Amino acid sequence: MLHDTNADQRDVAASTTEDVLRHHLSCFQKGDLSGLMEDYDSQAKFFTPNGILRGSTAAIKGERHG
Repeated sequence: MLHDTNADQRDVAASTTEDVLRHHLSCFQKGDLSGLMEDYDSQAKFFTPNGILRGSTAAIKGERHG
């Protein structure tokens, strides 16, 4: 019987995505902004109607950069 390694990789990726989403939604429901931002890279860019927020720390503080 052949072993489908791609299926294993898909299972791992789906599990990881589910874990991140579960954490993200849990923090959102609690109003835990710091916990929510743990799901983002420290250099992430957040595009908002009022400008770009660069970095998860800036997003938490609401610091806008041109």
